[in-house]
This record gives sequence, structure tokens and C-alpha cells, in this order.
Amino acid sequence: MKNLFLLLLVFFSAQHINAQSFSYSFTGNLSIEDQQLLKTDLEKVPGIIKFSLRYKSEKQMGEIIYTMSPQDTNLSPEQEKTLFSPVMIKQLLITHQVTPLENIELLN
Repeated sequence: MKNLFLLLLVFFSAQHINAQSFSYSFTGNLSIEDQQLLKTDLEKVPGIIKFSLRYKSEKQMGEIIYTMSPQDTNLSPEQEKTLFSPVMIKQLLITHQVTPLENIELLN
């Protein structure tokens, strides 16, 4: 039982070692309701392990900090079509009527 626990611990730790974190900044008016809707939409984006939304209403600026799961290299062409792309977040921001600014990789 102890060995199984250690094996699972190593497995899940190894998955997060290769995870990448990014910050996507944006500007525009985003009400509290719109923030909740954006969070709901972000939960549906494939490949994102976790995210946080920061928004300063007085400056009308915000950012989405998100962590992506490691990409699997043994995918079929059909599976590759559903892979994550930063364009997915950009489209969500435009849909919520804010202006996407910059998507940068954060150093871990």
C-alpha cells in the first residue's frame, strides 16, 4: 500500500513538472457577471489544468494566469485538432468584449 501511494505521488508530480504557466493580459470593462461567465468558459478550455482571473475595475485591466497540462506527443490527427491554442483564450476575451493584449510564458 505504501508503494502504491509513492508511485501515485511520483506520477502526479511528474505530470506537473512539465506543465507550463502563462499570463494573458487584457483591457476593457468586465462586470462581475461577465467575470463569472468568463471563468465558466475558461473551465471548458481543453488542456488547462488551473487558472485564475485577476481584474482591476478601476483600471479596466486584467489578466488570466493559467497552467497547461503537458502535451501528449502520441496523438491521432483527430485528437490534434482539439489541442489547446492561446487563440482559444483570445477568442473568449473578444467574445466577452474585452481587448486581448499579451500572452506570455511565466518562468516556473
